Amino acid sequence: MKKYKLIKKYPSLPKTSKEGMIVEYYDVIEGYSDHNLGAYSTVELDKEEVEDNPEYWEEIILPKYKIISFTDGSNVYFKQENGFFTINTRHCYSCEALLNRDNVKIHKVVRISDGEIFCLGDKVRHQNLLIPAAEIDKFYINKDNECLIHSKNAEFSEVIDRVELNNPLFSTVDGKDIYKFDKFYVVGKFFNIQETHGGHFQNDKWEKFRFATREKAQEYAINNKPCLSMMDFQKAFLAIGYCNADQGDRICDLAHELKNIVKEKL
Repeated sequence: MKKYKLIKKYPSLPKTSKEGMIVEYYDVIEGYSDHNLGAYSTVELDKEEVEDNPEYWEEIILPKYKIISFTDGSNVYFKQENGFFTINTRHCYSCEALLNRDNVKIHKVVRISDGEIFCLGDKVRHQNLLIPAAEIDKFYINKDNECLIHSKNAEFSEVIDRVELNNPLFSTVDGKDIYKFDKFYVVGKFFNIQETHGGHFQNDKWEKFRFATREKAQEYAINNKPCLSMMDFQKAFLAIGYCNADQGDRICDLAHELKNIVKEKL
């Protein structure tokens, strides 16, 4: 949710308002409030009043990533509780200091939106499926304070929001590994076939109903959907005819067994 900070007071604000006050957007009031609505709130403001007045309100841009560690090729600098990075606790360095050292690279980053951790050497997949999975060889921060992932072998640099680790979410019944952006097919409760992509239908209950191709999904539906009546069965055999008496007897026996199976399911 968006957050704003009051940088200058104006007459229509409640008297209790102070510069530096933080307000957050809440859907339930379709506006901004100064703290959790479960408690007493002194300020409730319209959406436009906050967002359309930059001379009074400054948006708080929340970070999309956090740097977990740095490396100089031989050692790893881990982040401490005090926010500084160190190898052996005797010498501590700020994030800014390490970013400015030529012999030090970002080693590991966490994406805040989903907690996914990316490390040098990890293989990642781009949202553009035409770009093959590639190994991370560098992280860097651009002028907009975005964290970009660079891959030399795939020749791309992309913001961390647009890549995924190259770990399959699951495998389909017909043996294909599915990643977040991959297309696959699901056979539904009523044997309808739905085209979807990785990120959906991950629950284990769908394990036996996910297929890499529409043809395989259709084959499953045809083989498992109860759609023929006994009359349909008889029509099919009448259409092909009986070759001889023995075959006719065997068909009658088969029809009898099928009727028993149908009765058990009624």
